[in-house]
Amino acid sequence: MSDADSDRAAQIELAAKRIASVVAAANVIGVLECGMQIVMVVYGLSAFLATTKARRKGRLPYILISFVILVLSAIPTFLNVWSEFNLIYNSGPGESYYNAIEALWISGVVIISGLEVGDNLTQSLDGSAMLIHVCLNILVTLLIVVRLLRAHHTLSKVLPNRNLRVYRGAISIVIESALPFTICLFISGVVTIYRTVKDDAISWAAFATGFMSDTVARSLAALAPQMIIFRVTTGRSLSRHEETIATHPQSRMVFSQPLAFHHPEESYGDGSTPMFPGQSKHDHGDMELKTQAAP
Repeated sequence: MSDADSDRAAQIELAAKRIASVVAAANVIGVLECGMQIVMVVYGLSAFLATTKARRKGRLPYILISFVILVLSAIPTFLNVWSEFNLIYNSGPGESYYNAIEALWISGVVIISGLEVGDNLTQSLDGSAMLIHVCLNILVTLLIVVRLLRAHHTLSKVLPNRNLRVYRGAISIVIESALPFTICLFISGVVTIYRTVKDDAISWAAFATGFMSDTVARSLAALAPQMIIFRVTTGRSLSRHEETIATHPQSRMVFSQPLAFHHPEESYGDGSTPMFPGQSKHDHGDMELKTQAAP
């Protein structure tokens, strides 16, 4: 084997190790994401079952949606782990691949022709789609937050003495769920566009950053709605750890309360008290006269 062949084999082995390490890390992140979802789903279900039937009203769809999200996100994670297992279990030494490298010119011609004709069009579309997704996510989040802030400001003027922490809690829920996903998706889109416009070969650091950020963004796409459902069903968030409604129902905020009029007891100079709340002394004297005049 010549020196050129040895260098080529070393480069192939190094590239294979780096790609395998990145893929393995992505699978670990996917498994952790499924584990976090399982914890939130089980905890939310236990809090749901601990509440009374009257307080369960309206929460069942959230519980069902959380299970659907868990199943749909666990399927690709399981398939990726299974594919990696088969790849590792059925793999052999790279010598057989290197010995057959001379016969790979047929597929090489097709791949090179496709790259020349395509001219990285798919990468351009991927980067543009990711950035559009980021912009839409930021826009929708801002619209929701602004709408909640306007409602909070309006109700604070109409009901100045009413506790309106529910609106601040809703804003924190939206920001907590949308911010991590937006950041990771933005990083993935920037790296994808960088690979498109870069003329020379991209570094392994940029490749690993883009691959991992894309993996984390896909995981957070499933965790974001789970965080909202978890916060709604249990009353917990990262910014404010409240007691759960299931264990302390008396801490639940009452949105509508009846009007109560306060009638302090009045005392007259002669020690008498009114018979009815709000009755004046003059009315009380008139009632006594009418009583005495009656046969």
